Amino acid sequence: MIWQVILVVSFAVAGYFIPTPKELQEKFTGAQNLFAASNYNRAIQLYERITAAWLSGFSNFCF
Repeated sequence: MIWQVILVVSFAVAGYFIPTPKELQEKFTGAQNLFAASNYNRAIQLYERITAAWLSGFSNFCF
C-alpha cells in the first residue's frame, strides 16, 4: 500500500515538471516572437533551453 502511494506521488511530481509537446511549441513560438522583436539574446537562451529539453528527454525543462 505504501509503495503505491509513493508511486502515485512520484508520477504526479514528474508530470508537473515534464513539459508536453504543446508547451514546447508555445515556448518555441515565444522564442520566435522575441527574435522577431530583435531581442536576440533572450531568444537564443530560450532556443537553447528548448533544444536541451528535447535532447535530454525533457528531464531538464523548467521555465
